[in-house]
Amino acid sequence: MPRNRGYLGQQAPVKPKPKFKDLSPLDIQLVSISFVQEDYRSIFQALAHSAGFNLIIDDSANGVLAEGKRLTAEFVEQPVRDVLDAVCQASNLAWEEKNGTVFILGYVEKILNLDFIASSHRAKVTVGGDVLGGNSGGAAGQGITAQGEGELATPLTGSFEISGETSPEALDIYKEIDAAVKGYLGGSGQYFLNRNTGTLMVQGPPKAVHLIEDYITTLKEKYQRQVLIEARIIEVDLDENSELGIDWRRLNINA
Repeated sequence: MPRNRGYLGQQAPVKPKPKFKDLSPLDIQLVSISFVQEDYRSIFQALAHSAGFNLIIDDSANGVLAEGKRLTAEFVEQPVRDVLDAVCQASNLAWEEKNGTVFILGYVEKILNLDFIASSHRAKVTVGGDVLGGNSGGAAGQGITAQGEGELATPLTGSFEISGETSPEALDIYKEIDAAVKGYLGGSGQYFLNRNTGTLMVQGPPKAVHLIEDYITTLKEKYQRQVLIEARIIEVDLDENSELGIDWRRLNINA
C-alpha cells in the first residue's frame, strides 16, 4: 500500500489581523455651536467639555486673551479638533492634547531643516585689455604716424576695463535668513540658527512661525533652480597675425 507522504516545512498561511486606529474623542465628537461676541476662554472651555477633556490655559496665552478680543462664529456638525484649529487660528493661539488634557498655548515650536551650504562666497569679475591692438604701435591716443616710406603705425588704439565685485555679506544666505526671522518674530519670540547643521529652531506666535515656514519653503525652491555656470576667460593678443580677432573655429569648444 502506498504510504502517505507529508510535506515538511510547509505551514498554513497566517491571516493578518485587522489593525484598528485609536480615534480620539476630538475626532469622533461632532459639535454644532455658535458664538456671538463670545470670550475666547468660554469657547475653549465649552469645546473641551464637549469632548470630555480637561482644559488648561497656559500663561503664554494670557497676553493674547487679555486683549479682550471676542469671537463671532458658527460651526455645524464639525469635529472638535477642527473647531479648535479654527478658533486658535482666529485668535493667533495654539493648542495641544496630552493625557486627556487640552493645553491652550500662546506659541508654537518648529524645527526647520534649511539644507543650505554654510559657506561665504565672493564674486569678482574683471574684463579689459587693448581691444584694438594699438599699444604695440604707439602710445594711446596717437594718430597716423609715418615710420618710413609706405609704412604706417597702427592707426587706432584704445583700451577698456570693466570690473565688479560682490561682497561675501551679500551672498551669505544664512545672514539673510537671520534678518528675515528677526523681522517676522518682531521681538515676540525666540529662535536658534545653527549654520553647521543647517537647522533653524523657532518659538513664537503661530502666525509668525507659519510665515517663517512659508519663507523657508520659498527660499528652498528658488535655490534649487540655480544652475552652476562655468566660464572660460580667454586672453588674446592682437598682432599682425590675429588683428581681426579670434578664430573660433580653431578652439575646441567641447574640451
